[in-house]
Amino acid sequence: MDCTEQCWHDTPQQLDVTNYNDAYRPNGVTNFTGYSPGPGQVQLSWNPSNVHAEAHFSVWRWCGSSWCEYVGNAPKNSGGILLSNQPSGTQKYGVWGYTYALNYPYGDYPSPPDVTVNVQSNTLLYDDFSSGSINTSLWGTVVGGGATIVQSGGYLQISIPNVANAYADLYSKSYFALGTTFEARVWVGSGQSYDHKGIGYANARVGADCGSGETQAAMWRGQDRDKYTETKTSSSSYNCTKRQSNYPSGWRTIKVQRVSSSQVKFYENESLIGTHTSYIPTGSLRIRFSAYTYTLAPSDYVTIWVDRVKVTQP
Repeated sequence: MDCTEQCWHDTPQQLDVTNYNDAYRPNGVTNFTGYSPGPGQVQLSWNPSNVHAEAHFSVWRWCGSSWCEYVGNAPKNSGGILLSNQPSGTQKYGVWGYTYALNYPYGDYPSPPDVTVNVQSNTLLYDDFSSGSINTSLWGTVVGGGATIVQSGGYLQISIPNVANAYADLYSKSYFALGTTFEARVWVGSGQSYDHKGIGYANARVGADCGSGETQAAMWRGQDRDKYTETKTSSSSYNCTKRQSNYPSGWRTIKVQRVSSSQVKFYENESLIGTHTSYIPTGSLRIRFSAYTYTLAPSDYVTIWVDRVKVTQP
């Protein structure tokens, strides 16, 4: 036996790789179908018996000019995969069966059959307030005492003068169920006496304290000088927890996640600031940006600016 060359290697050598890959290159699957069963979800199915797949099936998404995004692997004997967190709209997917041999350069792979899927969106409401006026198909408004709600310069602007019993309320015309998440980038004026703000889910505009105004809520609350998170199921049944004294003015991203019938999570600038497990509203609620003074006037204007808002579902 001529052993002038090493007869065994732990890994495939180039000649082995070339020969093996020529015989068993990654192949596109057959009987390939797909659909979107829910928001951000894609169910792909294929016939696993018609493709040589020693290792696994690899799933990719088309990005206009190439198979640019790897989105998952399926076991070698499987006939499908359920993908989540996929971009909404029309998307194209391809699946290859893989061998254990070292892979050819990507450009050498045969083009697979593909399937196009219209992926359901998980965004239920979105507004960046970039148009010239408030979108009345999305929003309703109520003001009193000289308060104003205007849309200008790419922002929704709520302003209440420093007078008693003034209020402003921007509310969605749609209701959003348990399991949805509210997120908004807002600028709020600093807390002060006789200054009340409510941002998030609520069935009515904010009142003078946690026991008045709305009776069903999961929201960020400015209560006089201090910042609270609030869940509420009646005027006398609520969890109103102080998170910061003398909260400052400035931009912040507020997120309220209605996780379940027993839990709501509150985030500010992507950091968890509180979790409520009591007095959790279970019905569908509007979202709103709401402000109120009091029977006494604050020393300065009460202000909320909104850059963008969205409501999503899993």
